Amino acid sequence: MADAASDHKRSLIGALTSLRFFAAFAVLFLHSGSHELEGRGLLPGPLGTFFANGYLGVSFFFVLSGFILTYIYLDELVGRKSLVKFYLARFARVYPVYLLSIVLMSPFVAPTSFALDAPQFFLLQMWPPLAANDLLNWNGPAWTLSVELLFYLAFPALLALMAPLRAVGVIAVATVMILAIVAGRLSSISSIGDAPFAFLGYFPAPVLRLPEFIFGICLALVFTRRLVVTGHAWAPHIAIIATCCVLAFSRSPWVAPFATLGFGLVIFSTAAWLREGLMSRFLNSKMMLRLGGASYSLYLLQAPVRLIVRVVFQGALESLGRHAYLPLMIVVSLVAYHYFEDPMRRRIKSLGETRMLGSSRA
Repeated sequence: MADAASDHKRSLIGALTSLRFFAAFAVLFLHSGSHELEGRGLLPGPLGTFFANGYLGVSFFFVLSGFILTYIYLDELVGRKSLVKFYLARFARVYPVYLLSIVLMSPFVAPTSFALDAPQFFLLQMWPPLAANDLLNWNGPAWTLSVELLFYLAFPALLALMAPLRAVGVIAVATVMILAIVAGRLSSISSIGDAPFAFLGYFPAPVLRLPEFIFGICLALVFTRRLVVTGHAWAPHIAIIATCCVLAFSRSPWVAPFATLGFGLVIFSTAAWLREGLMSRFLNSKMMLRLGGASYSLYLLQAPVRLIVRVVFQGALESLGRHAYLPLMIVVSLVAYHYFEDPMRRRIKSLGETRMLGSSRA
């Protein structure tokens, strides 16, 4: 029974990790010229709209972060040592590739001042209020890590507050988060120009995106407590199709909150009802697990690799560089994950845990 539960947990996390690849690729494809392809008639109608909404892949990451962290740490964050291990694991997960991206970007940016540049090295570039945010962010997509930093800092306290809640309390919190996401159009906000209401400019982006993370926590609590037990194996397929239809429906920023709710349904239904079948085998295939594992490098290294490609492929080779960028980016992300990201994460966690063990013996 324990082996079966362990296998199911690996399968669940594997399937959700594989879905990360599609969210990361949507952002990558948007940044790498989907508008140009649409202008040339290669992405007609709803397909062009779908990829124009590719920026919403970050909302999938935010909701999934809340879900996965809760699922993994629900009964684990007890005591100071567990908190240290949690933050060590988060640092090992996020920072090495982020630092690599900053190093790769450094030849292409002109430093201005310590006060403006330094915060990004601590993932603080998005923490000033939207209306006053003049800090520099060398690697554009990395703004999401500044948001994730708040999620990680707040997670132990949020879990301590929400885990004891009864079903009614969890549903009430989820309802409040959904209303905030929809009414404030929070999933579309990354700068002051995205805010639908002026007062939102007084908040930093991480605070405005926090409801998406808490929504993910609520979904995980509903899932782990089996508050919703009835479902069908087709539910994940229906949720994915419905969410894709929302993304292909309109370019209005009001699509963003409803797409975010759709992402929540995809995550929940995949976790709750995807047990076997073609999609389960696909998402848990070696290829998809590797692509899902490499999705963080795929997302974070896109900007420096794009600039390097432009330098290498100039003149007569410019067209070749444009066409080679996407497949090259996937290869780079797989190599970075296998030879840098995963080894560095394991090494940092091992060193940290070894030091903790040594200090406890002393």
